[in-house]
Amino acid sequence: MKDNSSENISCTDEDFKATLEVVGGQIPTGNVRVSGAKNAATKLMAASLLTAETVHLNNFPTELLDARSKAAFLTELGVCVDFDREADAVEICARNISPDGLKHYQYEFRTSYLPAAGQLKRNSIARIPYPAASLKGTDVKFTDLRGSMGLVLAGLLAKGVTRVENVWMALRGYNNLLSKLSKLGIEYRLPEGSDQKHS
Repeated sequence: MKDNSSENISCTDEDFKATLEVVGGQIPTGNVRVSGAKNAATKLMAASLLTAETVHLNNFPTELLDARSKAAFLTELGVCVDFDREADAVEICARNISPDGLKHYQYEFRTSYLPAAGQLKRNSIARIPYPAASLKGTDVKFTDLRGSMGLVLAGLLAKGVTRVENVWMALRGYNNLLSKLSKLGIEYRLPEGSDQKHS
């Protein structure tokens, strides 16, 4: 394997605000290799912690942000994660997994609970990241029903104020949402003149 690094792959605010411009009127030509699915890749990384043997994963999406961030977390636990960009592969060996080397819990990847099972099996104790520790309030826009509630919950955990556009997206699918937030002691504000009949 050729890339034994878990280099800094965390995203900055500027990364998330970056814009991709796609020029129209083009016809794609050529061939590309389709890598393994993200959801499978990150789950297999977690599953590799269940054994002390070296696990080889092929056709792996080695440039995936979630995979790189999870690799950084596993490395802190004493797991050897060895990416091979050219072969689209990764080797993972959790023989020396231990929570003793973990310095912090702020790693940015989803399904942060997945590495718990392997740790419990091997060490009878588990440490998992707490991504919300680095969340900051910002402007967000609801685009679907389930995602809207996820943004509300993220806003509760974030520092500062989160301003939400298209709040009707959540109100149309969650009965008496605003009233329930109030009953839970959650502070929120609606702009003056907002239609609150769905609250």
